[in-house]
Amino acid sequence: MSLRSTMLFAPSAFAASLGVWQVQRLSGKRDEIAYRESLLGGEPLDLNEKLGSACFKKHAPVTCRGRFLHDRSIYVGPRVRSELGQTFQGCMLVTPLELDSPEGTPAEPAPRRRRFSLFSTTAKAGSAPEPEPERCGSRGNRTVLVLRGWIPQKWKDDPSRFDFERPSGLVQVEGLVKPSDKPGFFAPQNLPEIGQWFYYDVPAMARACGLGEPAAASGSGEDDVVLIEEVVLGQSSETKRVKLSTAMDVLAFRTDRNLWRGGEGPAASAEGGVADRRADADIVTIMNKLNTSTLPIRRTLGDFLRFNVTPQDHINYALTWFTLSLCTALMAYARLRSSQTGRNWWYFTKRRKGLPS
Repeated sequence: MSLRSTMLFAPSAFAASLGVWQVQRLSGKRDEIAYRESLLGGEPLDLNEKLGSACFKKHAPVTCRGRFLHDRSIYVGPRVRSELGQTFQGCMLVTPLELDSPEGTPAEPAPRRRRFSLFSTTAKAGSAPEPEPERCGSRGNRTVLVLRGWIPQKWKDDPSRFDFERPSGLVQVEGLVKPSDKPGFFAPQNLPEIGQWFYYDVPAMARACGLGEPAAASGSGEDDVVLIEEVVLGQSSETKRVKLSTAMDVLAFRTDRNLWRGGEGPAASAEGGVADRRADADIVTIMNKLNTSTLPIRRTLGDFLRFNVTPQDHINYALTWFTLSLCTALMAYARLRSSQTGRNWWYFTKRRKGLPS
């Protein structure tokens, strides 16, 4: 085949390769959905009993009890949330949770071993290097990171205003093991030294919180710090359908959930340690606009099993690329035939219609 022919069929080959790629992504997406559904059918792992002695699979359901270390919280963002046609600036809240010991006695607080302080303006970048952190095989570090959910920008600016949503006592947390993100090519780099996080980097986040080296979600079992995304595992109905607001709800700026209430959420206090749930009018207005009764706003199991690009989307994309590949191949073939016969590719169509050649 000549170079000219190769160039003519190159667009067709490129479109066909994209179609094959979409078929491969379809297979991977189905496998991922099946994997996640199989995990949700099992019994959650109790981290208070198994931490440091078990391997944690990606997205495995877990449960634990402990006390939040709110002063070491990390904010990952910015993240924009849309509700009823309005957009709200915010970020994702990650807070360390000091686990309760299996015997019921609280463990010693995790040491603050980090080079840069994220919570004080007096940190110096030229301080002495931090000591080598303990590896995960030991049980000395009984603290995990909890992704509590999305919060508005006002929470990050003034956390004390949201004390009514910051449990102060022993809490019960359930959720899924979350691995580190794989940032894209254009994603900015995290800046732990100034407390700026754009994506989830579990090892760096654990070091910034003074927890040492975190556990890899791949199941290596070498460390005993994991990142847990807080999810209500008991809301199985959320995996099938999501209630959307109707046009009348949008016009009236209301939904069935926009009445602010307190005392709810997965991190319910196990000993009545939730702070005073009174909120000022400004915060109540924000929560009503966000269509939520609690903050942070957590993902549901339906969100966990739902992807931005569904398997049906991959099928549609594959059919589109294969159709485009076929069309461009026919055009290239017609062009080659016309060059060999000396007639235009539309010659026979004109003749059939009785048009002059």
